[in-house]
Amino acid sequence: EVTAACDHWLNAWEIVKQLATPGMRSVGDFDNFYSIMYAPIHDWSQDFEMELGNAARVDSKYHEIRLKFACEFNERFPEGFPHLTRMMMRAQGEALFELGRQAEAEAVFASAIDLFPKDAWSYIGWSDMYWLYAPKGSPKHHARAEELLLRAPPDEPHDWDVVLERLESLYEDWGKPDKRAAIATVLAL
Repeated sequence: EVTAACDHWLNAWEIVKQLATPGMRSVGDFDNFYSIMYAPIHDWSQDFEMELGNAARVDSKYHEIRLKFACEFNERFPEGFPHLTRMMMRAQGEALFELGRQAEAEAVFASAIDLFPKDAWSYIGWSDMYWLYAPKGSPKHHARAEELLLRAPPDEPHDWDVVLERLESLYEDWGKPDKRAAIATVLAL
Protein backbone atom coordinates (compact mmCIF):
# COMPACT_ATOMS: atom_id res chain seq x y z
CA GLU A 1 0.00 0.00 0.00
CA VAL A 2 2.84 2.37 -0.81
CA THR A 3 0.61 4.73 -2.78
CA ALA A 4 -1.91 5.04 0.07
CA ALA A 5 0.92 5.66 2.53
CA CYS A 6 2.37 8.34 0.24
CA ASP A 7 -1.02 10.03 0.06
CA HIS A 8 -1.07 10.26 3.87
CA TRP A 9 2.52 11.49 3.92
CA LEU A 10 1.64 14.08 1.29
CA ASN A 11 -0.98 15.43 3.70
CA ALA A 12 1.69 15.54 6.39
CA TRP A 13 3.96 17.49 4.03
CA GLU A 14 1.20 20.08 3.56
CA ILE A 15 1.09 20.49 7.35
CA VAL A 16 4.89 20.83 7.50
CA LYS A 17 4.72 23.60 4.89
CA GLN A 18 2.12 25.41 6.98
CA LEU A 19 4.16 25.06 10.16
CA ALA A 20 7.47 26.13 8.62
CA THR A 21 8.04 29.85 9.01
CA PRO A 22 10.14 31.85 6.52
CA GLY A 23 12.90 32.01 9.13
CA MET A 24 13.23 28.23 9.15
CA ARG A 25 15.86 27.89 6.41
CA SER A 26 16.89 24.31 7.22
CA VAL A 27 15.25 21.16 8.46
CA GLY A 28 17.41 21.59 11.55
CA ASP A 29 15.63 24.88 12.27
CA PHE A 30 12.27 23.14 11.88
CA ASP A 31 13.28 20.13 13.96
CA ASN A 32 14.67 22.32 16.73
CA PHE A 33 11.48 24.40 16.92
CA TYR A 34 9.18 21.35 16.82
CA SER A 35 11.36 19.07 18.93
CA ILE A 36 8.34 17.20 20.31
CA MET A 37 7.67 15.52 16.96
CA TYR A 38 8.05 11.75 16.83
CA ALA A 39 10.37 11.75 13.81
CA PRO A 40 12.55 14.66 12.75
CA ILE A 41 11.77 16.15 9.34
CA HIS A 42 15.41 15.46 8.46
CA ASP A 43 14.72 11.70 8.56
CA TRP A 44 11.08 11.77 7.48
CA SER A 45 11.81 13.72 4.30
CA GLN A 46 14.35 11.16 3.14
CA ASP A 47 11.94 8.31 3.76
CA PHE A 48 9.10 10.15 2.02
CA GLU A 49 11.20 10.91 -1.06
CA MET A 50 12.27 7.27 -1.32
CA GLU A 51 8.71 6.00 -0.94
CA LEU A 52 7.47 8.42 -3.59
CA GLY A 53 9.99 6.79 -5.93
CA ASN A 54 8.62 3.38 -4.98
CA ALA A 55 5.02 4.58 -5.45
CA ALA A 56 5.92 5.84 -8.92
CA ARG A 57 6.79 2.27 -9.91
CA VAL A 58 3.19 1.35 -9.09
CA ASP A 59 1.45 4.48 -10.39
CA SER A 60 3.27 6.88 -12.71
CA LYS A 61 1.43 9.93 -11.31
CA TYR A 62 3.83 9.78 -8.36
CA HIS A 63 6.72 10.88 -10.59
CA GLU A 64 5.09 14.32 -10.78
CA ILE A 65 4.34 14.27 -7.05
CA ARG A 66 7.94 13.27 -6.26
CA LEU A 67 9.24 16.06 -8.49
CA LYS A 68 7.00 18.63 -6.82
CA PHE A 69 7.95 17.46 -3.31
CA ALA A 70 11.69 17.54 -4.03
CA CYS A 71 11.45 21.03 -5.57
CA GLU A 72 9.33 22.35 -2.70
CA PHE A 73 11.63 20.79 -0.13
CA ASN A 74 14.74 22.47 -1.54
CA GLU A 75 12.92 25.79 -1.86
CA ARG A 76 11.55 25.57 1.69
CA PHE A 77 14.79 24.36 3.32
CA PRO A 78 17.73 25.66 1.25
CA GLU A 79 20.32 25.57 4.03
CA GLY A 80 21.87 23.29 6.58
CA PHE A 81 22.16 19.78 5.17
CA PRO A 82 23.91 19.51 1.77
CA HIS A 83 23.24 15.77 1.57
CA LEU A 84 19.49 16.46 1.65
CA THR A 85 19.81 19.08 -1.08
CA ARG A 86 21.80 16.63 -3.23
CA MET A 87 19.30 13.85 -2.58
CA MET A 88 16.35 16.04 -3.53
CA MET A 89 18.12 17.25 -6.67
CA ARG A 90 18.73 13.64 -7.64
CA ALA A 91 15.04 12.88 -7.02
CA GLN A 92 14.11 15.80 -9.28
CA GLY A 93 16.40 14.54 -12.04
CA GLU A 94 15.08 10.99 -11.78
CA ALA A 95 11.44 12.12 -11.82
CA LEU A 96 12.05 14.39 -14.80
CA PHE A 97 13.66 11.53 -16.73
CA GLU A 98 10.69 9.32 -15.94
CA LEU A 99 8.31 12.06 -17.10
CA GLY A 100 10.14 12.22 -20.44
CA ARG A 101 11.59 15.65 -19.70
CA GLN A 102 15.18 14.66 -20.40
CA ALA A 103 16.60 18.11 -21.12
CA GLU A 104 15.32 19.38 -17.77
CA ALA A 105 16.64 16.28 -16.03
CA GLU A 106 20.06 16.76 -17.60
CA ALA A 107 20.10 20.37 -16.35
CA VAL A 108 19.20 19.31 -12.80
CA PHE A 109 21.90 16.63 -12.66
CA ALA A 110 24.46 19.05 -14.16
CA SER A 111 23.50 21.65 -11.54
CA ALA A 112 23.90 19.08 -8.77
CA ILE A 113 27.39 18.29 -10.01
CA ASP A 114 28.23 21.99 -10.28
CA LEU A 115 27.09 22.53 -6.68
CA PHE A 116 28.60 19.31 -5.30
CA PRO A 117 31.45 18.28 -7.64
CA LYS A 118 32.85 15.67 -5.24
CA ASP A 119 29.53 13.88 -4.76
CA ALA A 120 29.78 10.56 -6.61
CA TRP A 121 26.08 9.91 -6.07
CA SER A 122 25.09 12.66 -8.48
CA TYR A 123 27.08 10.90 -11.21
CA ILE A 124 25.68 7.51 -10.17
CA GLY A 125 22.08 8.76 -10.22
CA TRP A 126 22.53 10.45 -13.58
CA SER A 127 24.17 7.38 -15.06
CA ASP A 128 21.45 5.07 -13.71
CA MET A 129 18.85 6.89 -15.77
CA TYR A 130 20.57 5.78 -18.97
CA TRP A 131 20.58 2.09 -18.27
CA LEU A 132 19.63 0.75 -14.83
CA TYR A 133 16.43 2.78 -14.52
CA ALA A 134 15.97 3.73 -18.16
CA PRO A 135 12.29 4.63 -18.63
CA LYS A 136 10.16 1.76 -19.88
CA GLY A 137 10.18 1.54 -23.63
CA SER A 138 13.34 3.63 -23.93
CA PRO A 139 16.60 2.21 -25.24
CA LYS A 140 19.51 1.88 -22.85
CA HIS A 141 22.46 4.17 -23.48
CA HIS A 142 25.33 2.24 -21.92
CA ALA A 143 28.05 4.46 -23.39
CA ARG A 144 26.56 7.61 -21.85
CA ALA A 145 26.13 5.81 -18.51
CA GLU A 146 29.76 4.70 -18.62
CA GLU A 147 30.93 8.23 -19.46
CA LEU A 148 29.11 9.65 -16.42
CA LEU A 149 30.38 6.98 -14.04
CA LEU A 150 33.95 7.49 -15.21
CA ARG A 151 33.63 11.21 -14.42
CA ALA A 152 32.75 10.48 -10.77
CA PRO A 153 35.50 11.62 -8.41
CA PRO A 154 37.35 8.88 -6.52
CA ASP A 155 37.69 11.07 -3.39
CA GLU A 156 35.50 9.00 -1.06
CA PRO A 157 36.58 5.35 -0.90
CA HIS A 158 33.11 4.03 -0.01
CA ASP A 159 31.45 6.00 -2.80
CA TRP A 160 34.16 4.99 -5.26
CA ASP A 161 33.45 1.34 -4.44
CA VAL A 162 29.81 1.95 -5.39
CA VAL A 163 30.92 3.56 -8.66
CA LEU A 164 33.06 0.52 -9.43
CA GLU A 165 30.20 -1.85 -8.56
CA ARG A 166 27.89 0.11 -10.85
CA LEU A 167 30.47 -0.08 -13.64
CA GLU A 168 30.76 -3.83 -13.15
CA SER A 169 26.97 -4.22 -13.41
CA LEU A 170 26.83 -1.85 -16.38
CA TYR A 171 29.44 -3.84 -18.28
CA GLU A 172 27.59 -7.07 -17.53
CA ASP A 173 24.30 -5.60 -18.77
CA TRP A 174 26.05 -4.10 -21.80
CA GLY A 175 27.72 -7.38 -22.73
CA LYS A 176 31.30 -6.19 -22.17
CA PRO A 177 32.88 -9.14 -20.31
CA ASP A 178 36.48 -7.87 -20.61
CA LYS A 179 35.63 -4.52 -19.03
CA ARG A 180 33.51 -6.27 -16.39
CA ALA A 181 36.38 -8.60 -15.51
CA ALA A 182 38.79 -5.66 -15.19
CA ILE A 183 36.47 -3.90 -12.75
CA ALA A 184 35.86 -7.14 -10.83
CA THR A 185 39.63 -7.47 -10.39
CA VAL A 186 39.86 -3.94 -8.98
CA LEU A 187 36.98 -4.64 -6.60
CA ALA A 188 38.66 -7.84 -5.38
CA LEU A 189 41.78 -5.92 -4.26
